[in-house]
Amino acid sequence: TVSPTYTNRNVPLAWHTQTPTYCTAYMSCPNSHRSASSANDAVCNALLAGGGDLHESLHGSDGESDETNQVLGGKTYVIDTSRLDPEPLCWRTFPSKVLKILKSAMTLALSPAILFAGVLHTTVMIAGPQFVRNRLTGALVPQIMSMVAKRFQIEREHLLEDIRDGDRVLDVGSGGGAYLRHLSRASEVIALEPVEAMHPKIRRSAADSGLANDRLKVVPCGLEEYLESNPHEAATFDWVILGNVLCEVPCQVAALRVVDVLLRPLGRAYFSEHVGSPPGSWSRCLQDFVNPWWRAISGGCNCNRDTLERIRAMAGWHVVHWEYQTVKVCMGPFVLGLIQKINPEH
Repeated sequence: TVSPTYTNRNVPLAWHTQTPTYCTAYMSCPNSHRSASSANDAVCNALLAGGGDLHESLHGSDGESDETNQVLGGKTYVIDTSRLDPEPLCWRTFPSKVLKILKSAMTLALSPAILFAGVLHTTVMIAGPQFVRNRLTGALVPQIMSMVAKRFQIEREHLLEDIRDGDRVLDVGSGGGAYLRHLSRASEVIALEPVEAMHPKIRRSAADSGLANDRLKVVPCGLEEYLESNPHEAATFDWVILGNVLCEVPCQVAALRVVDVLLRPLGRAYFSEHVGSPPGSWSRCLQDFVNPWWRAISGGCNCNRDTLERIRAMAGWHVVHWEYQTVKVCMGPFVLGLIQKINPEH
């Protein structure tokens, strides 16, 4: 099959010819396939349209691409996106049909309590005072992120195993510090978290992970604000961690450009995001419809963003990713991946 990909005119041809066909570089999806689901997305689209010197080319594969094995920086990463978590031990004694009936019965029995909790949470997040919303977010987000961390523990360990002594790491939207266990080898970790109610949890996670206080700095701000306050730190970070934060930033393109500025040449970024369903699908239409409500109850999260396309559209980045159709958030698949910033000197 022949599919459209995009390359950057400013990058030497050698980079394109050496890139494996199963590693997508720089950009995907024509502009006609992107949708602006909000005013912020419209701004991002405008920035994207005018911000890069990109051209379209047709690229054919010599063989079938392997979505499990992907190469970045000469290293092969093996990720099995079909892997499912095993059932808890207490469930494994039941036949599959009986287990399905039991789960359905439990869901039905708990439905009134779940409905009541949902209505109460929605009311507080929409109409409650700001400090109450911050407290609620500070209590719930670490719990949710710990569930995500448990599901993707194997993948995170594999994708972040090259963080080593001497590296500077920026953990964007650190939340409860779920990624700190994978960053303990770094010489310095800057954890950005605007919600100060989460800072004690970040420090506890650092202590539990063996990350000493003198190697951790917790900053109560967002990504763009950090660069504005610390312009001297441009091109000083070896790693940037984007763990479920691009669904919340006001403009994804602006945030990704800040990441590009902060990363040193050949530096890397890890991303883990839930994304919107394909534009035009019924699930995407439903996501677009419920997104205002979803954003209100989740503290600013958007369920319908084309995050992967935004990442792959960045000029001068080499991107590999894995998509999980078995793990979904508000009907959208989960995506994990790595970014490597290209060295402009080569």
